[in-house]
Amino acid sequence: MREALVGSILKKYRLQKGITEDELAQLLGIWNRYVPLWEEGLALPDAHLLPLLVEILRIPAPESEEVLQPKPVLNFDREELVIPGLEKEYTLLHLSDNHAIMVDYNDTLERIRYEERRISADFYEDGVMINDRLEACWDYIAENKDALDGVLFTGDVIDCPFEPMIDYLIEKLQALPVPYMYTLGNHDWQHFDEHDGMANRARLPRFAPITGGDPDIHVKHIGELTLIGLNNTLDCYPEGVADRLEQLLKTEKNVLILQHGPFCSPTLTPANKLWWMGSDITIGAAGDERHDNRRVLEMITAPDSPVKAVIVGHIHFHHRDLLNGRVPQFSVQHGAHGGGTLYHIHG
Repeated sequence: MREALVGSILKKYRLQKGITEDELAQLLGIWNRYVPLWEEGLALPDAHLLPLLVEILRIPAPESEEVLQPKPVLNFDREELVIPGLEKEYTLLHLSDNHAIMVDYNDTLERIRYEERRISADFYEDGVMINDRLEACWDYIAENKDALDGVLFTGDVIDCPFEPMIDYLIEKLQALPVPYMYTLGNHDWQHFDEHDGMANRARLPRFAPITGGDPDIHVKHIGELTLIGLNNTLDCYPEGVADRLEQLLKTEKNVLILQHGPFCSPTLTPANKLWWMGSDITIGAAGDERHDNRRVLEMITAPDSPVKAVIVGHIHFHHRDLLNGRVPQFSVQHGAHGGGTLYHIHG
């Protein structure tokens, strides 16, 4: 954790300079109890104190860079979606694949080591901790609540279903000051070493509070828009989802479909294979003969379909294509690196 890293650096150079904890506190003009809290990894200094600590303790690079960690940078793409007949305009924020990690040290050693490695190796490219990046997203939503009509999450905001992480996700979503829809990603409810997805479905009810009571398919209305969230995290749709979707599409208007995995398309598949080093992780990729996958896509893109767009995550890069030449599909940048999309939707 960042607290432990910064604390060890501060203690190392304080001792090298022969400065006591009390003397350092006096130089900073703070209560002397703060210094041992930092050095024990129990708290971080306030941001305005970090440059002073680097200067007073003469901390050299690269350790000074660890102490002066940059603030998370968010990089949101912008998309416009025209839906004829809309009377109002809507701004929606799309986030996905943030992969926040809070290690549960009561779980197996293998899973603990796997997630610890993910923190340092997979999600620390620019020196910003993965959880800090997600916190910046929550802050952005709060600061822009009057400008946002809703937030769309297409899964994997957490990296695995450690209990503290599920609790954190539910708490944060339920506290959002704007409407949201959450659709599950594969990381949300399966550990890396769990390969029998059907057996793991017993975990899905944990996510009921943030998925409208039903993690497989749920509906939310934001003004004139209808959001329908679908669970396709096993590379297919659970039994009964296609039938329920068919009934919904008979009555709903101005539908946006949210799901974790994107449908394959002539333009997306080459880009996807390039990003994923030859693998195609889209729904309906070559060789996929599953009936419900084809059926859902046909319903979404039918000439009389009310679906106006499909909004997805999973593949970690921004892309726009047309499904069957009719319905736009939007994928979003990797949230773990600050990505997201702002949609301007109007008539």
